Amino acid sequence: MKNVKTIMDKEIRAYFTSPMAYTALCLFLLISGVIFNSNILKEHSSEMINLFILMIYLFIMIIPALTMHLFAEERRSGTIELLMTYPIQDWEVVMGKFLAGFALFMGMLLLTFHFPLFLLMWGNPDPGAILAGYLGLILLGGTFLSIGMLATSSTKSPNVAFIMAAGVLFGLTVIGQVAINFAGTGAIADFVSYISITEHFRNFTMGTINSKDIVFYLSVIFFALFASIRLVEMRRWKN
Repeated sequence: MKNVKTIMDKEIRAYFTSPMAYTALCLFLLISGVIFNSNILKEHSSEMINLFILMIYLFIMIIPALTMHLFAEERRSGTIELLMTYPIQDWEVVMGKFLAGFALFMGMLLLTFHFPLFLLMWGNPDPGAILAGYLGLILLGGTFLSIGMLATSSTKSPNVAFIMAAGVLFGLTVIGQVAINFAGTGAIADFVSYISITEHFRNFTMGTINSKDIVFYLSVIFFALFASIRLVEMRRWKN
């Protein structure tokens, strides 16, 4: 795990030595603050369901920006070849980069913890529902990051990696909305509902924590990271 931590620390430093981290953090806090103000404070609501749902679309834009440089930029600049000459395994490289992105993502979520504090001070929210919603955001963010890792490990262009990741995440979100409208209408609709990333997230926003939803997200993360590791291995042998 020492190599994983080394890669993770390197990527976190890289985030903060460029405008990437600061821009992502500022945009996330600004947009989430606007959403919180317009959908909760102005409506005098003590629930955060609408905020959690709208954060899905914010993640679609922010998370691909966090992952787009992790492999694609190094492959474009040629530094990936130098990295691969070190006595380090491919899975350690992938996990180190993933955990760096996840750490920055968790930092972004921490910036929103004053939202539920405001609600607790001025309203009567359900703390259990808020905690469940944040757990869902963590799992959803980890899933989106793993898909972003898969995109950036498959191309040399950071811009292409961003478009690929954002496109896939948007597509999965749209599928989720379709699944909601046709849930229970047939076997195919039920299957689409089951594989929908956003449909599993809705259970968390309503304060429900099911083991099947947790297992679903962890499974997607595992398979996306596994596929990323395989892509890195294939490119190592090609080089």
